[in-house]
Amino acid sequence: MLLPKRLKRRMIKNGENPTEKLLRKLISLQFPEEVDVLDEKNAIVVFRDNENALLVHYRLLGGKLIKVSQKVSFSYDYFEDKFDFINQLSLLKRANNREDFSLTYKYKNGSYIIKDGIWNTITFEGKNGLFKKYRCALGMIKIASDYENDDNYSFINPVTEEKVTETFEVNDGNYYAILNLDGTIRGNKLFKGNSFSKVEEIIDLNDYESLETFIEERKNICNEIKQRNKQYYMEMIAEKNNGSNSPYLDSEVLRILKMKK
Repeated sequence: MLLPKRLKRRMIKNGENPTEKLLRKLISLQFPEEVDVLDEKNAIVVFRDNENALLVHYRLLGGKLIKVSQKVSFSYDYFEDKFDFINQLSLLKRANNREDFSLTYKYKNGSYIIKDGIWNTITFEGKNGLFKKYRCALGMIKIASDYENDDNYSFINPVTEEKVTETFEVNDGNYYAILNLDGTIRGNKLFKGNSFSKVEEIIDLNDYESLETFIEERKNICNEIKQRNKQYYMEMIAEKNNGSNSPYLDSEVLRILKMKK
């Protein structure tokens, strides 16, 4: 459905947007319950199905209304789902109906603006409505050494005779970032800590070429520490030369254990 050129010119002269006008007209023919126009070619349309709501992203393309994506809200109070869906001219793709988001979908070009594989979790729901209040999400990255087949080792403890499994893996810790709704990092800062409630260090990403550069640098440090630990372990076992792979002071424990009263 295309508007006549004469009608377009008259609408533009009157300060109206003919493209948006056509978008609204075509959507009205769907008999929606609610419409949120994002721009002249995109809108979020809400349809009711009993107590549920169907959120649909429509795009005007070549004079036709195209369904880009949709989401079902299984609650009559669908504000949170719609807030997730619209997200400042972006759409969030919910992962498995949980609070975590692995990808952010940008409606204008259908691309993902938060790269997959960087964030371990992206949490949109916070206690006391914190993230909703400040219109943001919380991203978390766990940085550790790269896995290798010989990272794990085990031994039989000579004292307790139990099997003990250890790992050479080196964890750098958890890093958090406040994500704007367009996927950028607010303040370009990372927060390191056991949790977002226990921040111990602040990292200014302006000191790095990119977030990926920072992650790579910290991961390299973890890998170097891991290799040093492996080398130290091998030298320790060779020096003990007692047939045990245990790096601990088991022989001294045994000696004290066997002492007579």
